[in-house]
Amino acid sequence: MTIRICAILLFFLSMQLIACTSGDGHADYYSPSESDINVLSSDSTPSAPAKKKSTKTKKISIRDKTLKMPIVSMRLPEGLDVHHNIATDLSNGFYTSYDLTIVNRAGHKATFLPDGIEFARAHDGFGGYYGEDLLSTLRHIAHSYSTYNSPGVRFEANGPKKVAITSEHQELYQMASQYRAQGSSIEMYEWAFTGPKSAGKAAFVIVDNTSQYRGVGNFTSVGAIMSGLFVEAAPSQVDQFEALVSTIDMEYNPQWLQARQQIKANVMEQMNAGHQQRMAANNASFRASQEAHKQTQAAYQASNDAWYDRNLGAGSQYNSSAAFNDAITGHTSFNDPYSGHQIKQEGHYNYWYTDGQGEYYGTDDASFDPSSLQGNWQNVQPLSPSSQY
Repeated sequence: MTIRICAILLFFLSMQLIACTSGDGHADYYSPSESDINVLSSDSTPSAPAKKKSTKTKKISIRDKTLKMPIVSMRLPEGLDVHHNIATDLSNGFYTSYDLTIVNRAGHKATFLPDGIEFARAHDGFGGYYGEDLLSTLRHIAHSYSTYNSPGVRFEANGPKKVAITSEHQELYQMASQYRAQGSSIEMYEWAFTGPKSAGKAAFVIVDNTSQYRGVGNFTSVGAIMSGLFVEAAPSQVDQFEALVSTIDMEYNPQWLQARQQIKANVMEQMNAGHQQRMAANNASFRASQEAHKQTQAAYQASNDAWYDRNLGAGSQYNSSAAFNDAITGHTSFNDPYSGHQIKQEGHYNYWYTDGQGEYYGTDDASFDPSSLQGNWQNVQPLSPSSQY
């Protein structure tokens, strides 16, 4: 299953790299009509008489609802269909919604994760740790899948296992070599699971940037899940369904990825500009004597601080992308005055309480009396994208 599922993930990982290329991308990319999902064509692959039956396929285009442009077109074998709801957040280039699932009539499904789910873990000067490392992030994603996408499935207790990327994986093997040359690495993990009537496996392609951040912010784990996929079917048909999904022919639209990255670049440029203005106001006298040195330092510090604020900082913005990550990982976020940082609590509850000392309690019971807890507990409201504006 490893090689097949790797081929599917490699397609989505390649979309992350297309923005670095020049030119006009795929000149023969088909531009579909206005609908979000359109059956563009249906045909049969001819075969010689009396040898084998023809395989019918249909070409489906998937569009971004907010960017109003095609993302990818798929040529699906007969019996497969695709459900999707993808919309880019125009304010930051992440997603306001992301659902991409390939299904068949028996209910077997291949569910894709949104690209670029980030993780970061660091320690402070007192030996404490904050943030989440890769393993914690994968466990939260698995918990979300077993809670919302496929209730009842159980992932192997020993956790995800790292899969060696060898020359068998061809293009992914070459990408891994390129990333190592840049001080990062590509890794692949798989995690088997079973359910009452199903079985399957999750696969993830990870970009690990930890080595680039050693000594900066005390980071111990930094990276992103660049692509992820859950394949689930009846136990006796998992391999057959996974093989069928791996035959899907996909054509991506590089202009879509470039449009999303341009939005992110604009946001980062604005954040960098704001940071540089603050640095200029707070350090005017110092910069006057060492301007040449500080121009280089400020640019570097601005980029690092912007990343830190967005992911871990006390003043980090809780946007729709952060809310989406909380939704799929089963967490709720708060601005915690005790630690001075954003913190996450496991669970989604209607009512939350805090003792002001970093402890939180959530419940769906409207009649719950917080005075029943030891300490001075008060009602607290979770973060939401709207609360940040």
